[in-house]
Amino acid sequence: MRKEVKAPGAGFAYPVAVITVRCDGKQNGMTASWLMPVSIAPIIYATSIGLTRYTHELMDKASSFGINLLSNGQAELSNLFGNTSGRKADKLSDPKVKLYEAKSIDCPMLEGCIANIECKKVGGHTYGDHTIFVGDALRTEADTEKRPLIYHSLKYYSVGKFLLDR
Repeated sequence: MRKEVKAPGAGFAYPVAVITVRCDGKQNGMTASWLMPVSIAPIIYATSIGLTRYTHELMDKASSFGINLLSNGQAELSNLFGNTSGRKADKLSDPKVKLYEAKSIDCPMLEGCIANIECKKVGGHTYGDHTIFVGDALRTEADTEKRPLIYHSLKYYSVGKFLLDR
């Protein structure tokens, strides 16, 4: 059934990531699904963070950030990082969270992801109630055996049946 909707991204299916950042001795992680590749050469990514988020406060001052693309077995981590503010709790110290230090930037990264992308922040621009932060990918690790976690219509999914080579 079709109906008019006012929600941004209605009908979209998004990859789910945890954006990690460290600045001035503080660090945080936040679930984000508004992210995208921007350029192939050089490899550049962007993520959109709400102005009121604690992660935005840190990203505004930070020189780098991590994009941790969650695998289909990490939906609980998405909820942990998406439902609690870093102002109120240190989510990165939760016993369920397994971290390692990025190799090319000063930032914690999540273990077990389908991909981890270490980005040097190269810019940010505010549109409405979000800032799009842009980062030059300095280093990427990927696990080609894992499947991505997908977010669609307020639910989590895994990539399903193979359809067609392009």
